[in-house]
Amino acid sequence: MSALWWACGEDIEFPTRHTYMKSDTAATKRRTAYVRAALGNTASGATTHTTIGAVMADGVPLAAPLNDGWFSCQYFHFLTAGESGSAARPSVGLGGSAVVGGLFIGRLQTNYDKLALFKITSAGVATTLAVEVASTYTSAALARFDIHFTGWDSVSGTVDVYLNGASTPQLSFSGDLTCSGVPDLDRFRLMGDSKPGEVADYQHVSEVIIADEDTRSFAGVASLAPTAAGTTNTFDTGAYTDVDEVVVDDADLIASATVAQEFDCNINDLPAGDFVVRGIKVSARAVRGATGPATLKVGVNSGGTRDTADRSLTTALETHERMMELNPITGLRFTTAETNALQICLKSAT
Repeated sequence: MSALWWACGEDIEFPTRHTYMKSDTAATKRRTAYVRAALGNTASGATTHTTIGAVMADGVPLAAPLNDGWFSCQYFHFLTAGESGSAARPSVGLGGSAVVGGLFIGRLQTNYDKLALFKITSAGVATTLAVEVASTYTSAALARFDIHFTGWDSVSGTVDVYLNGASTPQLSFSGDLTCSGVPDLDRFRLMGDSKPGEVADYQHVSEVIIADEDTRSFAGVASLAPTAAGTTNTFDTGAYTDVDEVVVDDADLIASATVAQEFDCNINDLPAGDFVVRGIKVSARAVRGATGPATLKVGVNSGGTRDTADRSLTTALETHERMMELNPITGLRFTTAETNALQICLKSAT
């Protein structure tokens, strides 16, 4: 049983991202003790919105797709009452492959505080599976969702949606989860639920977890960002201050033109609390040159011992992730002390 993918909510973690999707540091849209930003669409005018059902952001695909599993996130949505639009407003959930569809939660336009559950085919056809009886889901307030699904793309599936840590589901569905063109689910997906002309409609997501176990036991996801120089930096150019920004800046980089160079940096501490560290993820956006190193070794420096894994680079900037449920040096779960002392470690290779 394990967490399969997680993201704090910064745009580096979402390789598919609409130009309107950006990391937002507003305190109301995230848990400030946990993450630096939430991924969201701007709300400054009609030009910032797309057609209902457009893919606004996709996470990195899972190594193996799911038909049964759990999904969790912190979600902030704002909508002014009376905005026009479709009754079906799927928003955040899990998608399949590179097509549009998947399993989503969202709202009803007829009652913008009423939570609903949807499935969407690869042709973009949305079916409302369940709607909450009472309008207890509140717009313009940060909410945590934990979603358990079984039997995706079968005639006998189930979905339970838990809101803000409640022990009983806010929404439940049992029945037909067949979904044309979407046979399984393999990535986080944020859908566009607005359309041109809606000037006060936006959504933000953070602390995303996909797992094959109950996510309600997870405290959340924390941003562990570069905060200081590490033990070693033999890269030709750059320092931790070139890779510590919240919003990706492809003009602000560190660079190595020679193999076997190393870059380490310290990261901030975990949030206060009594919890188990279920995993560490290193995300690095990287590109190779026409000559020189073609591989980035991604990993950690834990207690002075390095462990890195190869990521082959292309001539286009891409996000490369390394998910580590266990400390690769000790073979055991990361302790809080180990995590707080951890350094990110990158190396150039052939």
